[in-house]
Amino acid sequence: MAQQMISHLSVHYQLEGIDARLGATIGIAVTPDNGTDEGDVMRAAEAALYRAKHKPGSYRFFEPAMDEELKRSRRLQRDLNGAITGNAIVPHYQPLVRLADGEVVGFEVLARWNHPTQGFIAPDVFISIAEDSALIGQLTESVLKQACLDAAKWPDHLKIAMNLSPIQLKDIGLPEQIMRTLKTCNFPPRRLEIEITETALVDDDKTANGILTRLRGMGIEIALDDFGTGYSSLQNLRMFPVTKLKIDKSFVRSMNRDANAKKLISGILALSRSLGIATTAEGIEEPAEADHLASIDCDFGQGYFYAKPMIADDVPRFLKGNARTLSAAQ
Repeated sequence: MAQQMISHLSVHYQLEGIDARLGATIGIAVTPDNGTDEGDVMRAAEAALYRAKHKPGSYRFFEPAMDEELKRSRRLQRDLNGAITGNAIVPHYQPLVRLADGEVVGFEVLARWNHPTQGFIAPDVFISIAEDSALIGQLTESVLKQACLDAAKWPDHLKIAMNLSPIQLKDIGLPEQIMRTLKTCNFPPRRLEIEITETALVDDDKTANGILTRLRGMGIEIALDDFGTGYSSLQNLRMFPVTKLKIDKSFVRSMNRDANAKKLISGILALSRSLGIATTAEGIEEPAEADHLASIDCDFGQGYFYAKPMIADDVPRFLKGNARTLSAAQ
């Protein structure tokens, strides 16, 4: 019955000429097993719904462990709201390097949260909470604003790359929100690269394509992250205004011991060159990986081989150690 309800409620419709999508996710509690009064049963159903939201369009029955999970999530949600408004979610920066000559060309923006009592909260945890509690837009805006203000102090040719949540590719107001932030910081759109995953494009490709096309029209670069690990990779390249492919680190980490991984990377590079799309290899940790990728004309790379993510105050010192970056800025 739950699956039938989800199917009946999951429909497309037109809203002022814009394609929109309605979906449903269901949490289920059973009485008397999960409670006898209305309040207890509703709380159990809410806890099951929270777990089900990890996979939109699904349903889950209540389990006792879900109650504590929901309580912890609510506490973190409350704290996250305060952390966003207080700029306590701090951007860290991992260098993006041109493989041909080792020049730093930009930085990927990675959100980090050091909770005052719980310590470091993993990004996938607090980002998931932000998505579930409608805080993801505020989180993105806060981190993007901080990153733009930081990057405005760096050489003008350096870009920043920032991930978008799949949920945000359903928000038709997203391009205007991003542009407002850029204007507030006086940061040129050409210096921003938006990263999206292939799986983010599956649920509602028409809305996502409209949003990405508008962002690209503003001069913002569009990178397809974790390429090769999602769905319909070639279809995504045909449909969406992608300007860069990011080769997933799983391919990079295995290429020195797996001939097929090397062939896959070579195939991705050949495809990207034929389409005029740049490539970045993720997860480079060893000199041999960087050397091989450079030898087969991969454009850019990132990973611990170059540097771990760093706070903004450490970026100038890092750039001073990269003579090519400084000379390029002159």
